Amino acid sequence: MTHIVRHAPGSRSEAQLAADLQRDETRQLLSLLTQREAEVLEMVARGLGSKDIATALHLSVRTVDSHRAAIAAKPGTAAVAEQTRAWISLHP
Repeated sequence: MTHIVRHAPGSRSEAQLAADLQRDETRQLLSLLTQREAEVLEMVARGLGSKDIATALHLSVRTVDSHRAAIAAKPGTAAVAEQTRAWISLHP
């Protein structure tokens, strides 16, 4: 027997619920970042390299790389690509 599930008007689909859950998890991960780490991550998400970020923020490249390493060390943020997707998902 096949069951048909119909959503009531105004109800949210599974895809919408999953997207909301992903955004909530992303917000939680990003809340672990310092303000400077968030700035660095935003610039990484925009495609800037460490040297360009350092120039824009008046930091050394080594300091920017330290911030990037600190971001990667946060629980749940394993790779720059994942971090970039997280930032972009909250800032379309």
